[in-house]
Amino acid sequence: MTASGEAGRWDLRASPWARRGLAVAVFVAAAAIVWRAMSLPAASAVEDATGWTIDAGDELTLIGPKPGQVLGFQGPVGKDVGLRFAGAALTDQTRQGLQALGVAIPQQAAPLQWVTHAGGGSRAMVDIRLQPAGPKPALVLQTTGGDGVAELAFSAQDARLTVAMSGAKVGEDSPPADVTIGGQAFRVRGGGAFPIEVEVPVGSSFTLRFAQVAADGAAFRWGVQPDPNRRLSVLELTGVRLRRPGETDRLYVCGAEPGAIAWRAMDVARLACRPTLRLFGLDLSRSSAGLTVTGTGYVSVKGKPEVFSWKAVHDNPLVGGLAGAVYSAFVLWTMRWLLGGGSAKAGPTPAAAPASVKGRRTPR
Repeated sequence: MTASGEAGRWDLRASPWARRGLAVAVFVAAAAIVWRAMSLPAASAVEDATGWTIDAGDELTLIGPKPGQVLGFQGPVGKDVGLRFAGAALTDQTRQGLQALGVAIPQQAAPLQWVTHAGGGSRAMVDIRLQPAGPKPALVLQTTGGDGVAELAFSAQDARLTVAMSGAKVGEDSPPADVTIGGQAFRVRGGGAFPIEVEVPVGSSFTLRFAQVAADGAAFRWGVQPDPNRRLSVLELTGVRLRRPGETDRLYVCGAEPGAIAWRAMDVARLACRPTLRLFGLDLSRSSAGLTVTGTGYVSVKGKPEVFSWKAVHDNPLVGGLAGAVYSAFVLWTMRWLLGGGSAKAGPTPAAAPASVKGRRTPR
């Protein structure tokens, strides 16, 4: 501290401790910024994430699916398929068709069951459509079943589901389908060829149960065909969550554009997601299921987000070289200030002139 100018004012050129303190503060601030950047979720290819296997009892949530057709199911040939609804109401078209056949059906939602029996060459067909009814629509699936029988439980969040059931008849010996609505039971002959369409209220659920066989087995068709010339269909999503009920998320994916970084949050589940994810398939085995999802997004595995990859920076010659040059220059600047070699060195302090005493002459 010097007395030049205002008294008590710090002069960094003359105070080595002040200079070193500033260098340390700048270095700590830079390290904090780098640490923060290394902790932020960064978008990556979601197919590279681990944990896409679904075990029995797991809950899969498909977040923000594109409205309309979300799933088409084809049952195994000649095998029984059953759907059971906790509460569902027939659509007007289905009710009018059944009334024409002399079947009286209640208008309000009621428990419903639709079952085809094994035999013949029929194949059960189920189509599920979704319409948003709230800000965060989602389709929830839970895998259950066992001993060669697969079972999926479906429900919707902030959305209404419409389910259409019918049977593709192959041959004259296709068995009928038994339908129970509330206390009314009837049989649809011809492999269940007469379509039954119901509406599932928000918050209600239903189960799909079928036999698992190796040949002519069940098939899932997600979403719609993006191109008429391609047989593969896809379902557009904004997010995917996989967990066991009552536990934390084992896998959470939030759709994001390539190269995006979440600067304002570290919790992937709280981020705003983009419709950049594509669901292609769900392969069920006797003990687990495999999910095929592609696209880019923020990925969190067991609550830990995947962050910015410094390896990607290092592998890029241009970006890696620029980052290395900036880092080297910053370290050299910090060392110069810590060792007292700042850019502006302190010069010699001019000697003060001797003060004259009033009334005394200076000898010649």
